Amino acid sequence: TTLRKDFKNWENFQKSPRHAFYVPQGVLELMPVCGKKFYSCKYVNGHPNNTTLNKQNIFALGLLAKIKTGEPIMISEMAILTALRTAATAAIASSILAKNKSQTLAIIGCGAQSEFQVLAHHLLINLTEVHYFDPDLGAMQRFAHNMRDQSFKLILGTDARSTIEHVDIIITATAAKKKQQVLEYAWIEPGQHICGIGGDSPGKTELDTNILKKAKIVVEYFPQSSHEGEIQNLGKNAKKHVQAELWELVSGKKTVRKNAKDITL
Repeated sequence: TTLRKDFKNWENFQKSPRHAFYVPQGVLELMPVCGKKFYSCKYVNGHPNNTTLNKQNIFALGLLAKIKTGEPIMISEMAILTALRTAATAAIASSILAKNKSQTLAIIGCGAQSEFQVLAHHLLINLTEVHYFDPDLGAMQRFAHNMRDQSFKLILGTDARSTIEHVDIIITATAAKKKQQVLEYAWIEPGQHICGIGGDSPGKTELDTNILKKAKIVVEYFPQSSHEGEIQNLGKNAKKHVQAELWELVSGKKTVRKNAKDITL
């Protein structure tokens, strides 16, 4: 509810694409936003090889300050908040874009974000089945263990293609480096909604470009998404393929899905 309220108030925030430095080991980012009463900035990194050093992949810190005086009033650890906010945003998008009476979900990539994604979707969409796949067997085992007490049925996938067959919602949440094709257009069925969250830096994407050209696309924030999101693969043509920003759907300014056969992203 709080996040929906913020999206409805989206036009009143001062914002800019996140500032990022890309280094051989990963990425370091600053993410500022300014409202009418408060200013906030988050620092977050992404270092996928940190597990080999027995360190977590993502660290995040946030600062909150009063606009009127510039006085910092809170500093917070934000790794869990990052996971919650990412999952909540994705779930809001899916709840609007997926076809009516969606009940089945597939997730490709069973890292830490996968559990947050599935639980957030389950809060807004009454899931009956969750199909899951990751090339890392240990990641799938951990995911299944942590999801074992949920009301939906867990179905282990053997590869990405078979995992997404006949499901209503597909989430890609991989750490794939460079431009990958985790999903191919030939695998996508009419009516499916795709939530692509793994394409999160320049040169790092997950989807067959033909999916982008055929799907109805919604992004959170075009200036950022066009630089480091999935639509970077569309280059200068990205703008004409994007139907809306998420705030326009949440506020009711636009409707993207027109029928049960539309493919949405």
